[in-house]
Amino acid sequence: MDVIVTSSLFLLFRPKPIILFWCLFTIGYWHIVIFSQPHRIPPSMSDAFGDFLPGLFIAYGIWRVAFRFVLPGFMKMPLEATVWYIGPFWVGVLANVTLGKIPINRLLVSDVTKRPGAMAALMAIIAVILVIAINQLRVIRKTGWLPHYVGWYFAGGLVLVVLALLPGLTLRLHHYIIALILLPATAFPTRLSAVYQGFLLGLCVNGGAAFGWDPILQTAHEVRS
Repeated sequence: MDVIVTSSLFLLFRPKPIILFWCLFTIGYWHIVIFSQPHRIPPSMSDAFGDFLPGLFIAYGIWRVAFRFVLPGFMKMPLEATVWYIGPFWVGVLANVTLGKIPINRLLVSDVTKRPGAMAALMAIIAVILVIAINQLRVIRKTGWLPHYVGWYFAGGLVLVVLALLPGLTLRLHHYIIALILLPATAFPTRLSAVYQGFLLGLCVNGGAAFGWDPILQTAHEVRS
């Protein structure tokens, strides 16, 4: 039903891009916490609203760095916008179903090395991301923004290295964090960027709604739990 509602927003109602974006985030979030992947049964509304407010701030950041540069360009092509955004968005929102058979639960060395098939799956994921990244780099280079993005991603990589070296803590790249890292590189009005944005927004919403906005650094005890 929610898939039909979001498709109708693109095809029939066609609100302003920013309203459309907020509808996607909100519908996806509440679908997860109530229906597809609630924290517990019955769903805890207090937990859901507790995570929803910080999620709105994260969503605003996503709009500012990525969606506002791409989604408005498809408003005169509602059918294309529906195809490029809705399908990938729900693949990300329903990641527990669509990606559930991938034998990787957490990006931890201990998990990847011990779980059967996890290393092969990780290599396949890295290969796909590499191909996508090379194509996006080609697009970004044509716009003249490549030095800007390379500089910021290099700085972000250094920050991650420093965080990973902090004693007593483990660096955890939750899937909502991975989506946030990748989304700025999709801020270019192409069809593939729209597909990536739909999927990454859904993946980010899935991470926050299903598991909470867990920190990037956690203790060993928190990782085990």
